[in-house]
Amino acid sequence: MERGTALDALDPADLHAVRLAADPLRPLLEAALEEPALPGAAIARARSALGWERNAGYGTAEHRAGLDRLGVTPHHRRSYAPIVKILSRR
Repeated sequence: MERGTALDALDPADLHAVRLAADPLRPLLEAALEEPALPGAAIARARSALGWERNAGYGTAEHRAGLDRLGVTPHHRRSYAPIVKILSRR
């Protein structure tokens, strides 16, 4: 049995509408992907003590120490267990 995509289930008229809606966005998306400075880089610079420019986040000792010193930022997921624990202490 072949696996299809979600687009395979669309009526041809609906598929055409999706394409018409997506076409004007394509250049904007491509330009955004080519930007050298990602939004996360600006966050990393603003919160350098968290070490986001050098690590993948929560699991690292550097990031945990930064969280202890600076607290949780608006960029942290409130549903992630270590963040829930930090928030519950305050």
